[in-house]
Amino acid sequence: MIVNREYRSLLEAVGLSDFDRVYGFQGGETVKEIRERRICRIELSSGNESRVFFLKRHKAERPPIWSGIKGLLLFRNASSGMTEFQNICDFRGAGIATAAPVAAGERRISPLCYESFLITESMEPFVSLERLIQCHPERFEGNGGQADKNLILRAIADLMRVMHDAGLNHLDFNADHLMVGPGEEEDPFRLALLDFQRVDRRKWMKGRWFIKTMAETFYTLPDPVFTETDRRFLFERYHDRPVKSLWDRFALKWVIRKAKRIGRHTEKIIARKNAAPLQ
Repeated sequence: MIVNREYRSLLEAVGLSDFDRVYGFQGGETVKEIRERRICRIELSSGNESRVFFLKRHKAERPPIWSGIKGLLLFRNASSGMTEFQNICDFRGAGIATAAPVAAGERRISPLCYESFLITESMEPFVSLERLIQCHPERFEGNGGQADKNLILRAIADLMRVMHDAGLNHLDFNADHLMVGPGEEEDPFRLALLDFQRVDRRKWMKGRWFIKTMAETFYTLPDPVFTETDRRFLFERYHDRPVKSLWDRFALKWVIRKAKRIGRHTEKIIARKNAAPLQ
């Protein structure tokens, strides 16, 4: 188990100072539960201090053989909880805002099979860009809405470029994991990133990183709230130049085609889930 020193005294005060107590914690509000993991929203209090956290617990898992071997060779953690904690630290080290990592732990229950957990602090009042699009599309209407969209698109492109320049690629970069928060008067929006279970560090793949990341972002910035012009603006902001060269036009078409493929693939997954019999 590893603990962010800023939170050590709080965890000790509420009795969450070892793996068994954290993994077996009873309480909180379950916000997501699937076969592989469970995420709970918990509130911890010590004295006059009360703070909100998210506890993600991964059930017994055996990573793919190659991932396990690679982890051993590169001295990286094999479990999802410990891996995500390290990924968060790496992104924060690159200057990218994320939820604060609080603690993580793993327990090997058989060769290359682990139980693990991750605790992060809540990012409230940040909300996901996806939720803003779905629940408050009116915020992006009119001249004022267009100005806000442009600010958000600039922030997304800049974050994406900083991430890639740091040799990191978030493999689930989309509007659900892009968090928008209040900023200052000069900069009314702040942007952060969530969910670091899947991160690619293969720098020789950087050429493909841009295409996939941009395509996934295009798909999750849907019409009519975001238009083709908005998505082109995002593309151009990332490169810091207008689409004029033959390569830029080709890359933009490639991104658009891939975004459509992502859409078709996602629709098939949703249809299969809806057609599956209830257990």
